[in-house]
Amino acid sequence: MADPASSSPSSKPSSASPLPSLEALRQHNRNATMDVLLPPLEYTTYRQRLFFTDEDMHTMILKHVLNDAFKDGVPAKKKKSKQIREKENWPRELCVVGSRVLVDPQRLMLDGDKQTSSVFDISLETEEEELDASPDGVDAMTYFLRPGATAMTRVVAKKIKRFMGIQLRGQHVKERQLRRTQHNIIFMPHTSAICEAILREEGVMSMVHEGIVSILELPVDLIPLDEDVLSLEQPSALKECAVDGVPTHTIQTVAASLVKIQEAFGVVKRVEGLGPLAEDVIIKMMSMRMDDYEIEVTNACASARDQPLNESFDIKNGGNIGDNGGSAQDFIQSDIDAMIIMDRTLDLVTPMLTPLTYEGLVDDIIGMKNGHIKVKLSLVDPEDDEEVKSNPSSALSEPKVSIALNGGDPLFAEVRGQNVEKIGSFLQDQAKALRESHANFTNRDKSLSEIHKFVKHIPVFTQNYRSLTQHINLAALVKKSVDEPAFRQRWQTEREMLEGSTCYDELDELIYTQHSPFRLLKLLCLQSITSGGIKSSKYDAMRRDIVQTYGYEFLFVLSNIEKLGALRSKAFLDTSGSFSIMRKWLSLINEDVDTIEPDDISYVSSGYAPLSVRLIQAACKGWINAEDVLRELPGHLIDVIQVHPPETYADALKRPIPRGLALDDESVIVESNKEKQKPVLLVYFIGGVTYMEVHSLRFLSQLPKFPYRIVCCTTALVNGETMLRDLV
Repeated sequence: MADPASSSPSSKPSSASPLPSLEALRQHNRNATMDVLLPPLEYTTYRQRLFFTDEDMHTMILKHVLNDAFKDGVPAKKKKSKQIREKENWPRELCVVGSRVLVDPQRLMLDGDKQTSSVFDISLETEEEELDASPDGVDAMTYFLRPGATAMTRVVAKKIKRFMGIQLRGQHVKERQLRRTQHNIIFMPHTSAICEAILREEGVMSMVHEGIVSILELPVDLIPLDEDVLSLEQPSALKECAVDGVPTHTIQTVAASLVKIQEAFGVVKRVEGLGPLAEDVIIKMMSMRMDDYEIEVTNACASARDQPLNESFDIKNGGNIGDNGGSAQDFIQSDIDAMIIMDRTLDLVTPMLTPLTYEGLVDDIIGMKNGHIKVKLSLVDPEDDEEVKSNPSSALSEPKVSIALNGGDPLFAEVRGQNVEKIGSFLQDQAKALRESHANFTNRDKSLSEIHKFVKHIPVFTQNYRSLTQHINLAALVKKSVDEPAFRQRWQTEREMLEGSTCYDELDELIYTQHSPFRLLKLLCLQSITSGGIKSSKYDAMRRDIVQTYGYEFLFVLSNIEKLGALRSKAFLDTSGSFSIMRKWLSLINEDVDTIEPDDISYVSSGYAPLSVRLIQAACKGWINAEDVLRELPGHLIDVIQVHPPETYADALKRPIPRGLALDDESVIVESNKEKQKPVLLVYFIGGVTYMEVHSLRFLSQLPKFPYRIVCCTTALVNGETMLRDLV
């Protein structure tokens, strides 16, 4: 008899994390967050309300930091779906009585066609009425901000002043309650001088001196969204760097996260960088390592003053120095062997394309935030779907549930990277296997021990069934969208643009039919990048038509996209044809790719290999015959070795090193065919990474001939539409 516990829809277990100490990072993030949110000891009763500047931060703190997203999969079965209401599962000791997400009015104006999330605080007046109606009020109002969120910092400052004014006018608020109401402004992961200046300008700093307001830092940066994907969840990073021209906060945050990673997993010896931002991050990271080292040496010397000096200890260098200027001991225990830092602006083509993997399409069609999707309950619960069909009016009030999609679900871990052409047959095979497993038990007599074993595994069997049902329904929704003529036309237009064709007529038609604005802008950007810009006369005409069709607000959107470099007129281009050169030299188009049993990363879009991942492949081959490609990229290739004690970036550049990350020792390459023995490569995308690229990296990790297992770090998980929206 088949063991029900092993009757998972997927026959393969989810892959273990390449970083064995990842759980320690999760625990560090949780402890740091609990420390800043725990009530003061002097309070016997405590009530605090939380405010977030964006929904990403709200979900990240709630789902990934304070709770385990890997246990937040298929919603538990309820007897009556009408009674289901998603509950915010804040730890009880934090005494949270509610949370809100503050809305940027400019974003709300552009997203007016989208349904606003239930946690959005879109009406300040509504909240005032709530406060006036509460006789007890709250003890603390806690605001989470990012260091670059200058506009939202001003919103929070005005909100604090307005809240204080409400309390002063309120007739039911006693003086002792007014004194104890505390406002906590928490910057994550660090504060910034410009935000502090705004608070000072708004008069909030005077409240800090009075003890009414506290300004804190929460050192939480990289969040493990999956076993091999870590994210800062800062979608505004690309805008701050490429549009606003103030990359300081992003550079500092990314560099600090890399220092923390190396403190947890060991110093990464080999570091490569592509793009201007990558170079700035490497310089900052090496500077921070030197500062930390000097502090350690100072503390070590201070503690050793009263002790005999060990002859083997070098005060200047902090220890014994190896033959190559670095202590081998510092690198032997490192879990990460090499690192590539990549600027998003190197590859603006990939985000503009439609992915054809399961997870990528779920993100494209439904939308995924922080590894979660929100769908109607009937989509994942067949019984609830029958109720909706029998009572169509109930569909309007049908609740939505949040579902975590990550490697904690073995079935999803296997299906997420598959091409859409394979999903249907794969899920059908899993359903058949699950049905046969159940039939093996019910079709013949069983001993008491076998019955006991089966009953013991019923919860696992039930979970597998619900997981399979969920993904069958999601796949049906995906397949329905993919089969629509509009979807196929979009994919065909993208392919023609990739191959160098101009599709102005198709773009005009989308404008005249009032197509979804940001989907239109994706295609417009793709046309501009792949053809070296848009003809000046056509460019001006399209700008005029877009503003007349979608509103004057899109003047600002178009301006920001131009600053990013994704949309240009040929009259203002210094060079042209850079993408065509890279398309040829990196073999970005593969018309003969097998999407069912793929042997190349181009399967993720049925023929296009992500440019960024091709660059990573070239790096791992030692950049052989890649000089023409490197010349077309902005900035220049950075390749340094980190040593102990740490040294400056300028000194590191003087050190002769072999080019690229190729493994020279053939025996190492052979041994690395065994996944457990493969060295680990960390790839960090500054400005966001797409699911298309994540699946390509995972595919490379599984190839026997590829020498590394890859861990992907990023400032955010994005697609073309969300990336363009976040430029506003």
